[in-house]
Amino acid sequence: MARQSNRNGNRRPTADELGFYLASSDRDLLNKVEEIMSRQGVVGLRDALGRIHYVV
Repeated sequence: MARQSNRNGNRRPTADELGFYLASSDRDLLNKVEEIMSRQGVVGLRDALGRIHYVV
């Protein structure tokens, strides 16, 4: 699905596409986010650089 442009011409994600970044040295916080995402039916996959990508 193509991205929509706002009035400034910047592209923004459509309703079926969402991204966010979370950086924390607090492992408990990261575990809590992973738990919340899991309850919503989202699976996290780690890439070669150690970043986690969530897949619905």
